[in-house]
Amino acid sequence: MFQVNLITDQNRLILVIDDAKPETIQHETNRLVDIMEDITNLVIGIEKVTVKQYLGDNGTIEQDNSGTDVWFYVIDPETEKILDRNSTKIQR
Repeated sequence: MFQVNLITDQNRLILVIDDAKPETIQHETNRLVDIMEDITNLVIGIEKVTVKQYLGDNGTIEQDNSGTDVWFYVIDPETEKILDRNSTKIQR
C-alpha cells in the first residue's frame, strides 16, 4: 500500500538564499536536503528552485537575480504525511 500527499499552499515553505544564483543552488539541492534533514529529523522535498522574489515598494512582485528561493515541503517520517507550515514540528 502507498500513500499520496497533495502539496497545498499550507505545506509550502520557502528558503531564501541571498547572494547565490538559482543555477548554483540547483546543483546543490541534494546537499541542501541532507543538511535540512540532519537538522530537523524530518523528510524534506524540494518542489522548485527559482529567482528570489520580494514585494517591492509599490506593492508589485520584484525579482532579485542574485538570490534564490527554494520552495520545499516537509514530511513527518512517522506518519508519512506532509506537514503544514504552522506545524509545531516545523516551528521547532
